[in-house]
Amino acid sequence: MGKIQSKVARLTKLLLIEPYRIIGLWSNGETRINDFTEEVKEWQNSPSKELKKLASPRTFKTAFVKDGTLAFSGSKVYIPGITSGQPIDFDRRKLYADSKLIGTSVSYEEAIRPQKKRLENRKRRTSAVEHLEHKLSDSDSFNIVPAMIKKIDTRVKQLVAIGGELIELE
Repeated sequence: MGKIQSKVARLTKLLLIEPYRIIGLWSNGETRINDFTEEVKEWQNSPSKELKKLASPRTFKTAFVKDGTLAFSGSKVYIPGITSGQPIDFDRRKLYADSKLIGTSVSYEEAIRPQKKRLENRKRRTSAVEHLEHKLSDSDSFNIVPAMIKKIDTRVKQLVAIGGELIELE
C-alpha cells in the first residue's frame, strides 16, 4: 500500500531565521512568516525545560526544516524507546495556520516568461521586416522610397504586436 499524500502545504526552505521570527518557503509556492514572540513569553514560564531552552535566541537560531515542518536541533526531546534525543518540531498544519502570507514565489521559467515573449516577438518582427525587404529587393518592377519602407516597417511591427500573420504581398 502506498503513502497517502497530505494536501497540507509543507515547509521546504527557511529563508530567514531571526530570534523568534522565521520566514519560510512552502511547497505551495508561498513565502510565509511565523512570529513566535508571544509564544516565547509562554515558553520562558513553561515547566518544560525543552521549551525554556527554545526561548533562548541562540537555541532558536538552530531552526531547520525536518519532514516539511520547522524543527530545532538546539533543543531535543527524549522519547521512550528511541535511544537518541529528537529535535523539537512543530505541527506543520498549525505552523502554516499561524503564519502570515508575505508573498508568492515563482519558478525561474515563470519569472522569465515575459522576457522570452518579448524576445520572440522581436525575432518575429525582425524576420518579417527582413522577409519584406528581401521581397521588395527581388522585384525589378517595384521601386520604393525610404519613407515607404519606414511606413511598411511600422505596419509590420503592428501586425506582429497584435499576433497577426504576415501575408505575402503580391
